[in-house]
Formats: sequence, structure tokens, C-alpha cells
Amino acid sequence: MRERSARVRAALRFLDRHRRLTAALCAALAVGAGLSVVAPAPAPTTLVLATARGLAAGQVISAEDLTTVAVPARTAPEGVLDPSERTSVIGRSVALPVRRGEILTDVRLSGRELRKHLTEGGLQIAPVRIADAGAVALLATGDHVDVLGAVEGLTHAVVVAADLLVVAVPVHADEGLDTASEGGALLVVAANAETARRLAQAAIASRLSVVLRA
Repeated sequence: MRERSARVRAALRFLDRHRRLTAALCAALAVGAGLSVVAPAPAPTTLVLATARGLAAGQVISAEDLTTVAVPARTAPEGVLDPSERTSVIGRSVALPVRRGEILTDVRLSGRELRKHLTEGGLQIAPVRIADAGAVALLATGDHVDVLGAVEGLTHAVVVAADLLVVAVPVHADEGLDTASEGGALLVVAANAETARRLAQAAIASRLSVVLRA
């Protein structure tokens, strides 16, 4: 009993000598406990596909071009691609230039999703047959072009439509473009209704050519 009392008195003397330090420790513990109570829980995240490096417009996506990142679920873009779609993304091409680390969405890829996005924005998808198949072979999805028309017998060409977005260059992978073909090659562009009408009219009477814009 005496030994226990001695220990208690010793502890009290220690606390008395170090009361400021003890008070500071207690205050720190109280603040820490309070913060742990009021701090919000981490926001839920979701895994999405992003680019591991920059890609040029029309570039075909390889496995090395993709990475997986976690983003807050509530801020994930609409149409975002998740890791389960990785296999279906490989082998497709990007419609526009993409920066390293950019999150991939369906409209970033060439195909039906992009065309749907454009048509919802008031544009039409217009196929244009260009006389020089070799010129079309230089183009890729995402390029911007001017379409020129030359009427037979005239010595100059006129701009039929300017700054058109190339939506697709329909080429069968096993065939390629026949650059020697007299029938030319098909190009698919996005255009408003008036421009699409001019392109259709020009295709009847003119020999169409294409110029790649910088």
C-alpha cells in the first residue's frame, strides 16, 4: 500500500513539473481526435483508360499507348472508357490529337461514336470522291482539308468547301488505296447542310481534289 502511494505521489510530482507539456499533448490528442471525426471520407474513385503518351490524329492505338488511372467518380467524363474495354480500344485510331495522360472517351476514337457526336452537333457526314487517290492516301482521320473543284475545260480550280474535318478514310486494310485508280478514292468529311449540298453539286460537274490544311 505504501509502495503504491509512493508511485502515485511520484507520478503527480512528475505531472506537476511537466504540466505544460502534458497539457500540450492532451490538446494535440484532442485536436487529432476531432479532425478524424469531422474529416470527410475520401471521394469514391473509378478506374479509366488514359493515354500513356501523346498520339497524333489518325494514329492507331497500341497496348503501349494505354494506361489506367483513378479519377473521382463524380468528375469522370461522360463516355469515358474503362479498363474492361482495353482490348476493344487497341487497334482503333484516335480522331484528333491526344496529349499524354488524357482520359479517353468514346468520341476520341474514330467510328460510329464520333459520327453520332458530330451529327448531334448539327453536322452531316458527307462522302466525297476525290479524283487523285494518291492524295487521299496522305490523309488520316482528324485532318482538316479544303476541297477544290475543277470543271473540264477550265484552267483553274475553285474552293468548293474549306476547313472540313476528315471523319474517315474508308480503306480496306487488306487492299489499301489504289493510287493508280482512275476512279479516285472516297473521303468522308463532316460538313453543315449547305456545305454538304455544295459538295454533292460539285461532284456532278467537277473533278474534285483535296488540300491538307496546316
